[in-house]
Amino acid sequence: MSFDYKDDGLLPDVAEEEIITEEEKKTAEEKKEEEYYELPDSPDARRRGWSVISLFSGILAVLLCSVYYLGILFAVVSIASALVSRRRLGYFDGLSLAGLLVGIVGCVFGGFALVVDVTGVLDALKK
Repeated sequence: MSFDYKDDGLLPDVAEEEIITEEEKKTAEEKKEEEYYELPDSPDARRRGWSVISLFSGILAVLLCSVYYLGILFAVVSIASALVSRRRLGYFDGLSLAGLLVGIVGCVFGGFALVVDVTGVLDALKK
């Protein structure tokens, strides 16, 4: 790239640079605005079903953690569907990450409820 000395200082050679007109700048800005307001039509937006299943089953796992073994069952479904979503998308999106974390919490709560139920801690406290 060659430089010419002009009154403003060193400027790149105009022949090598593309000059963008005002109309081209406006059309580029309009395209950016249109792209911003459009709904995503990417494959990622269409493959979020596993993420939704993960979050929904994770919430059910936490809510049903004290019901016999249902909390653990829903927690395992939540964790598994979050991992399937990760495999399909290639990354953890917000829904699948939330489903994974809530599923782990539901698994811990369900395991605690199972231990309390099997060992009979509540019956020992009543006596």
